[in-house]
Amino acid sequence: CIRDSFYPLLVDLSMNPAIRLLARALGRRAIEKDAALDPPLAMLDTIHARQMEILQAIRDGDAKRAEWGMVELSIEVDEARKRLEVDAGQDGPGIESPSEAIARDTHGKLPSRVARWIKREIFRNRFQPGEVVGFERDLLESLGVSRSVFREAVRVVEFYGLAEMRRGPKGGLTVCEPDPRQMEDAVISYLEFTGIDLPHLFDVRIAVELANVRWTIERSAPALESLGELVECETVKDRRPPMERLHGRLAELSKNRASGFLSNILARSPDRKIDVERALHAASSAEVHGPAARAHAEHAAIVEAIRSRDVAVAQDRMLS
Repeated sequence: CIRDSFYPLLVDLSMNPAIRLLARALGRRAIEKDAALDPPLAMLDTIHARQMEILQAIRDGDAKRAEWGMVELSIEVDEARKRLEVDAGQDGPGIESPSEAIARDTHGKLPSRVARWIKREIFRNRFQPGEVVGFERDLLESLGVSRSVFREAVRVVEFYGLAEMRRGPKGGLTVCEPDPRQMEDAVISYLEFTGIDLPHLFDVRIAVELANVRWTIERSAPALESLGELVECETVKDRRPPMERLHGRLAELSKNRASGFLSNILARSPDRKIDVERALHAASSAEVHGPAARAHAEHAAIVEAIRSRDVAVAQDRMLS
């Protein structure tokens, strides 16, 4: 497995529980993909050397060198993973039954492991909404679990909106149309339950938004004019906060679905603790006009830098 203790160490050093939660979720996703890969020793030595350079930069207090080192490391790890996946594909896929896959998964209780197998099966086969993963009788036989365990796993899958069990001759475990809002609500509720402070969420949000600025400039040049139109249409009477509109558009233009998902969560989560709309209605028009005018000017400056394709200036203005 390509991963080791390097990333958990950096996460712990951040002293930010929001980053720790996010890194753990992403880490589990990467581990699932890397579990079947067997990188050669030379590849691991190269990655380890890069990690040591990053740690030395951190010890030296050189944030910029450490940041660029992490970017280069991510690129190298991604390229290494792709090469390993190609090699694994040339060797031919291993034949593993559903019951064997579940037995190999040792994380959590049996219903959770069955639910993860169902999720992986949907993704692996690229099932589309409306397609049937299987019928209950057939799945019970192949999974080798009891009916009660299977149905508890199905309830987990249904809770996340991935699939639902339909009855009748045309029924079966049927893939659902994804509902991002439902996923966002689940994550936001969990963040509330864990009691993560707003400053920690804002730390993560800043990192995501800065990445969105860079990706937007690199990937969406023809659509940058729409940002200018968005800022020109900003009004105090608009029910959605201006920051949410601009950042939502940047997340869309970044062409990174994961970033867009995180941006929505990190934008909506503070609103559950700070009732912005109620505060705006309670304030006088004079109290609202000043901050709105300043926000409009800041947004215009950010968009100007983005349309000029100046990543450094755009990110600096975003931070301000």
